[in-house]
Amino acid sequence: GDLLGNPRLNKELGLNESAIGPAHYRFVLQGFAPTDALDELVRTTENQIDVVSKAFLGLTVSCARCHNHKFDAISQEDYHAFYSIMTSSRPATIDVNSRERREKNKAVLATLKPQIRQELADQWLKESSKIAANLAEPNGRWKDLIEGAKDNKNPFYAWHKLRSAKGEEFSKTWRQLAEEFSQSQKALKELRSRSYAQRWQLGRDRTSLDLWVLDGNGLDGSVARAGAFRILPTGDRLIDAILPAGVYSHLLSDKHTGVLSSPTFKAREGQRLYVRVVADGDVMTRYVVQNYTRGGTVYPTTRLRDGKWRWQSWDIGYWAGDELHLEVTTAGEQAILFSNKSNSWFGVTDVLVTDKDQPVPKEQFAEYVQPIFANDAPSNAKDLAEQYAVVVRKSIHAWRKNSMSDEQAQFLNYFVSEGLLNNSPNVSPKVAELVAEYRRLEAEIPQPQRAPGVLEAKPEDRPLFVRGNHKQPAQTVPRRFLEVFEAKPFSAKNSGRVELAEAMLDPKNTLTARVIVNRIWHHMIGRGLVATPDNFGKLGEKPTHPELLDYLAKRFVNEGWSIKKLVREITLTRTFQLAVIPNVNAGNIDPENRLLTRANVRRLEAEAIRDAMLQSSGSLDRRPLGGSDNPDSNRRSLYQKVIRNRLNPFMTVMDAPVPTTTTGRRDVTNVPAQSLTMMNDPFVLSLAERFANRVKEDKSLKSIESQVDAMFRMALSRAATPYELTGAKAFLSDADKKATQVKNSLLDMNEEINLILAKMGSLRKPLRAQLLAMGKEGKSSAIEVPKPLAAWDFSQGTKDKYGQAHLSIKGGAKVEGGALFLDGKRGFARSMPLAKGLKAKTLEAWVQLSDLDQKGGGVITVQSLDGVNFDSIVYAEKQGRRWLAGSENHSRTDNFNAPKEKEALDGPVHVAIVYHADGKINGYRNGKPYGRIFRKDSLREYKDGDAEVVFGMRHGSEASGDRMLAGRVFKASVYDRALSDEAVMASFSGNANFVSEEQLFAAMTEEQRKSQTELKARLAELYKYKTELEEVSKSVQDPWQDLAQAMFNLKEFIYLR
Repeated sequence: GDLLGNPRLNKELGLNESAIGPAHYRFVLQGFAPTDALDELVRTTENQIDVVSKAFLGLTVSCARCHNHKFDAISQEDYHAFYSIMTSSRPATIDVNSRERREKNKAVLATLKPQIRQELADQWLKESSKIAANLAEPNGRWKDLIEGAKDNKNPFYAWHKLRSAKGEEFSKTWRQLAEEFSQSQKALKELRSRSYAQRWQLGRDRTSLDLWVLDGNGLDGSVARAGAFRILPTGDRLIDAILPAGVYSHLLSDKHTGVLSSPTFKAREGQRLYVRVVADGDVMTRYVVQNYTRGGTVYPTTRLRDGKWRWQSWDIGYWAGDELHLEVTTAGEQAILFSNKSNSWFGVTDVLVTDKDQPVPKEQFAEYVQPIFANDAPSNAKDLAEQYAVVVRKSIHAWRKNSMSDEQAQFLNYFVSEGLLNNSPNVSPKVAELVAEYRRLEAEIPQPQRAPGVLEAKPEDRPLFVRGNHKQPAQTVPRRFLEVFEAKPFSAKNSGRVELAEAMLDPKNTLTARVIVNRIWHHMIGRGLVATPDNFGKLGEKPTHPELLDYLAKRFVNEGWSIKKLVREITLTRTFQLAVIPNVNAGNIDPENRLLTRANVRRLEAEAIRDAMLQSSGSLDRRPLGGSDNPDSNRRSLYQKVIRNRLNPFMTVMDAPVPTTTTGRRDVTNVPAQSLTMMNDPFVLSLAERFANRVKEDKSLKSIESQVDAMFRMALSRAATPYELTGAKAFLSDADKKATQVKNSLLDMNEEINLILAKMGSLRKPLRAQLLAMGKEGKSSAIEVPKPLAAWDFSQGTKDKYGQAHLSIKGGAKVEGGALFLDGKRGFARSMPLAKGLKAKTLEAWVQLSDLDQKGGGVITVQSLDGVNFDSIVYAEKQGRRWLAGSENHSRTDNFNAPKEKEALDGPVHVAIVYHADGKINGYRNGKPYGRIFRKDSLREYKDGDAEVVFGMRHGSEASGDRMLAGRVFKASVYDRALSDEAVMASFSGNANFVSEEQLFAAMTEEQRKSQTELKARLAELYKYKTELEEVSKSVQDPWQDLAQAMFNLKEFIYLR
C-alpha cells in the first residue's frame, strides 16, 4: 500500500490508509538479542511468508523452507523467491500522513528562506564593520568569549594568544599557531582522502548518497550545501546554526521526519563504524545487523539529544561475516525503539568503517579556524583584528550567495551562535516580517501520524539455503511468484512487493479471490465453504459447495473486490437468515450441517464476550482513537495491547489465538478453566459489580421486577420471563436474609466485646494509675518502655542501638539530614544477620515518602538471608496509597481496608505492623489502630542468624523493579514479640508512662488474675469468631452482583443463535 500511485486516502484525517497495509509484515515474533542475527532474520522472514501465503493464497508456502512441499506444488525455490522479496525491504516506522499533509507549506517555506538569508546577511554586513573595534577594545560578551577562548578549535583562540603580543613575540606566536594549523590541515586532508573499508563522505561527494535508503519529509534525496540553516520556530533567536554540507532532516522544520540508512556491507574482524553526526530530540543512531530491529547486549543503540557534533562509533568486529547497515532516524521513526518526541532532527556529513590498526577519525581544529589562516600573516594585533573583520565579511558574502565552504560555515556559525552577530528575529523590520510569516507557516505543519512499515532497500536475490540451514547457501533464487502460476522473475528494480501483490490478483491466479470469499463466508455463516480457511492445499478439506465458491469469487472480482458488496450479497441469502433449529430429517442426515440446512450455533469470540460484558455494565468505551490499551481498559477488545509473552489470560482461556501466524479458524473449546474464569476473574467480577450498580442506581427503575427485567434487556436484549423474574426475586430475598443474619451476629458480638473490655478496664485503669504513682515515688521499678531486638536512629548513623545488626548502605541510599534517604531506584540498606530468631514480632518505622503515588516499595523488612521469605511494611502494593503487611506470595498479606495515606509527603508518619503468635496481624499508624485486623494460618519463623533487616526494598538481594521505596526513614525498630495497643502508642509517643501487660498481671490478686484470664480467653474467642464472620461477610458478594455475574455465564449471553 505504501507504493501505490493512487492510494486510498482519508481526507478527513489526512491519512494515507493504503500505507498502513504493509504493517502486517512487521507483526513477527522476535527474540531478544540473538547471537546469530541471520538465523533470526531467516526465522522472522519465514513467519512473514507463512502469514502472507496462508492469508491470501490459502497455501502453506513456509513448509517448503527445507525441501519441496510434500503435498502441494510448491518448491523450495518458491519459498526462497518469497524470501528474497521480503528481505529486500527494511523495517521502519513510517509516516502515513497523506502526501498533502506531508508536503504542507514546504514549497512556500523553501521560498522564504533565501529571502530571510539575504536580508539577514545584509544586516550582518553592516555590523561587521565593528568587529575589529570590538576585538581591540572588548567588553561584555566579546570580552568574556575572548578570555575563555583557550581551545584551539575556538575561532578566537588566535586572538586570545596574540591580542597583547607585539613585535617579534607577535610574529613568533603567529608562526607557531600557523604551524599548528598547517599540521591540523594536513591531518584533515589525509582524513578526507584516506581509503577505508567503507566510506561515504556525504557532505563532499553528493553521489555517495545515491545508494542510501531515505524516508521522511525532512529528506528530499539531496545533500545540503555548506551554509545550510534552520529558522527556529519560536523564541528570540532566529537561526539555530550555520551548518557544513551534509544531509539534514530539519532544514525547514524539526517536525519533519527522517530515516537515513546506509547501503548494506559485510563486517570484518577488528572493524569499527564511525558517523559524523549532530542531532537533538532523542534521535537514534545505531548499526543494524540483518534487519534486527531491537536493542540488546550485542545490539548497541545511541540516543542523541544535545545538538553537538561528534564522531559516534561502535565496534562491529563481533559481527564479522554478517550484513550490517548504519541507521540514523528521528525519534519516532525507529522500527521498534521509537520515542514519542514530537520535535527531532539530525545531520550527517561523513560515515566510514575502519579496519584493524587504521587511524581513527578525529576532530581537527583546522576546519573551525581555516578562514583566519587562509590570508597573509598579520604583522600585529591591529592587522589581525582587521583580518578577522575581513574573514567574517567574506563568510557572510559567501553565505548570502549560498556558495560558502564548510570551513567558512563553521567559522561564521561561531559568531552567530554566540550572539556576536545579531540573531534576533527583529534585527530589521523586513526580517521580522519574513520570519513572522515563516513561523506562522511552520506552525501549521502537522505532526506525523505513524504506523509500522517497511522501506524499499536495494533489491537482492538471495541464495537458497540447503535444508533450510542458513549456514549452507546454494544457488541464488530470483524474486518471483509461485512457479505453478508464473515462473518469470520480477524485473523491477525494487523489492518486488508490488509485483507480488499484482501476481496475487492476476486473473491466472484464482486462489486469492476464493480464499477471501471463503474467509468472509466463514465469519458470517460460522463455517467456510472450505472448512480449512488457511489451507486450500491437498491436506485442506474439499469445498462443500464448489460451484457456489466459484460463483462468489467471480462476482467478488467483478464487483471490484468490494468486501462490502460481498457481505451484502451473503446477508440477503436465505442461508444467512435460517434459524438454528433443524428439521428432524436434516438433523439425522447432516448432523454437522455441511449442507447448510440451518444456522450454526456459535460461541462468541473472546473479544466479543469481553465487549458484551462491558456493554452490559455500561462501561464500553467506543472511542476508536487513542492507541492501544491495557487489558483492564474499558475500550473495545480490538484496542488491547497484545504482548506475545504476556497475553491477556481471559482472552487466552476463551480461545483467542496466539498471535504468531494466521489463524483463519479459531479453536472453540469447552473446558473448566472457562467457567472458572467467568466466576473468578477480577475483571469479570468488576464488570458484574458495575452492571449491578448500573441497575441499582437507575432511579427510573422503581421495583425489583423492573430492575431484573432491565438487566435481561441490557444483557440479552429481551425481557425476562415470569419464571426468570420469580427465580431472581427469590434469590435476592434469600441473600438479604442471610446478610441480615450475619449483620445481627456481628452486632451481638461487638456488644459482648465492649462489655468485656469495660469489665477488664474497670480493674486495669486504677491498677495502672497505682503502678504509675508508685513509679513516680520511686517505690517501684514497674515502669518500663518496651525494648526492641534491634533499633536504628538515623540521626546517629546506621548502627544498631541494641545489638550488632548494623547497616551497610547500597546503591544510591545515603544518610543525610538525620534520615536514611532512599531514591526509589537502586538505594537500600541491609543489616548484619539478626542473632536471635523471630516468630511473633513487631516492625515499626518513622517514614516520610517522596511520592504518594509510588507502588510496592518496602519501608522495613525482615527477610531470610536469601531474600525469598519476608515480612515487611510495604506501601501501596495492592491498594494505592495504603500501607500493608508484605510477605512472599502474599501468604501473610491482606488489605487493612484503611483510609488512603495523605500526610506522609509533608512529614514523617509512624507505621507499625504487629504479628501475633496465633496468626493475627494488625497495623498501626501514628500509634492508633490502622484499619481492620486479619488472621493468617501461621507466621513465618526465622531461625537464629538466618534473618536480616532491609530498608527501602520490599525484599531480595538486589535493587529491582517496583520493590524500591522513595522517601526518608528517620527511626525504626524490630521487636521479638507482638506489642499491645498501649505499647505501640507508647513507642510512637515516646511516653515513659507505660505499664506492660506482665506488670499489670503481677500486681493483681489471684482472684483478679483468674477473672482476667477467663475474660481474655472469652475475648480471644469472640475476636476469632468475629474475624471469621467478617471474612464470610467480606467473601459474600452483593446479590445483585451475583445475579449480574450469573447472566454473564448464561449460554444465551455467550453463544450466538
